[in-house]
Amino acid sequence: MGGVDGDTGNQWSYAGWSLLIIYSSAETEGHQLYLYDTFMYAHNDTNIDFDGDGEAGGNITGFIVPEPIGGEEVDGNAAKLTVFVGEGDSVWWGDSIYFNGGSLYNGQNPWNNVWNSQSYGMSEDGVDIDTFEIKWSDGLLDPGATSAQLDLPTGVDSWNLVYIILLLRSETVTGGTTHYVMQPAS
Repeated sequence: MGGVDGDTGNQWSYAGWSLLIIYSSAETEGHQLYLYDTFMYAHNDTNIDFDGDGEAGGNITGFIVPEPIGGEEVDGNAAKLTVFVGEGDSVWWGDSIYFNGGSLYNGQNPWNNVWNSQSYGMSEDGVDIDTFEIKWSDGLLDPGATSAQLDLPTGVDSWNLVYIILLLRSETVTGGTTHYVMQPAS
C-alpha cells in the first residue's frame, strides 16, 4: 500500500494500521483466537462497555481454556492478549487493563499507563499495539474456563479501541492438526 497521506499535526489526530497474519503449519500447535474489532471511543474517566451489555468492561466468551501441558504450569503462557489502541498518550497516567481482575503490563507498558504510545518495535506517537502474556502461574485463567472479564479503565487520557485478540492454545497439541476459532463480539 502506498500514497496514503494523513495530517497528524493536531493533538487529537493519529494514524496507524496493523496486519494480522494467521497461518498453519504441521510443526505448530492448534490455537483459539477471539477477535473483537469494532472501533470504539473511550472518553476519560471511563471503563468502556466494549461488549455492549450495559456494564463497564466486557466479557470475552467462545473459547475453552485447555489443561497445561509439558511444564506450562510453571513458566508457560495460558494465553496472550493483544490490544490495538489509538491516541494513547505517555503524559496522561491512569489507563490500565485488567484481565479477570489481574492487572496486565509489560516492559513497555506500566500497569497505570498502559496506553502510552510505547509498543515493541514501534515509535509512533498515538499508536499502541501491545501484547500481554497471561501466565498459568498468574492464576487468571483456569483449565475449562469459557469466559473472561476484561476491563479497560482510563483516567485523564482518552483513546480509541481498534481491536482485541485473545490467543489460547487449543486442546489439540500435536503438529499437523490446527484448530482456529475466530469469533467477533456480538
